[in-house]
Amino acid sequence: MAVRRLLSNISSERLQESRDFYADLLGMEVASESDWYIRLRSPSDPGLELGLIQRNHPLLPAHWRAAPVGMYLTFVVDNVDDIHARAVVRGLPIVQPPRDEFYGQRRFLTRDPDGTLVDISSPWRQEVLPEETPPVAIAAPEREPVARVAVRNAARRAVQRRTIDQVLRDARLPLLPAAG
Repeated sequence: MAVRRLLSNISSERLQESRDFYADLLGMEVASESDWYIRLRSPSDPGLELGLIQRNHPLLPAHWRAAPVGMYLTFVVDNVDDIHARAVVRGLPIVQPPRDEFYGQRRFLTRDPDGTLVDISSPWRQEVLPEETPPVAIAAPEREPVARVAVRNAARRAVQRRTIDQVLRDARLPLLPAAG
């Protein structure tokens, strides 16, 4: 048995506003629409779909009709800064401005009209090659040495194609074990 399709659905009190949010910001197109349900898809890959269902619709169990919480949607795009500029021009709420994350993505966070957290990201470095070790999880002990903090912060901001392990090796600091 294989999964043939994955369609995420979000309950919404503002169907048309949410439709416009995803269409205007991300270029999603309407695949189907009714008064209680809208299905959006990527024009470049119709298999990438997002559904919006009216929050008080009988198909949605009563105890699942709350605003989204404890989850977020991630959209990987070609250029996160272009989408961020579009969001700013449209006056959308920016939860977190664009920044390079240590795991190789540049992202910003916004909210859709129903409050769903939306993560827009794009890679800022090539995928980790098989011979590379993926970045280690660096958990700060109670009193982490200042030099290590500075190196770790520089590594997170770096836009070069190096892993955190490589930065720490170059600084001649011992690697920390991955959290686990």
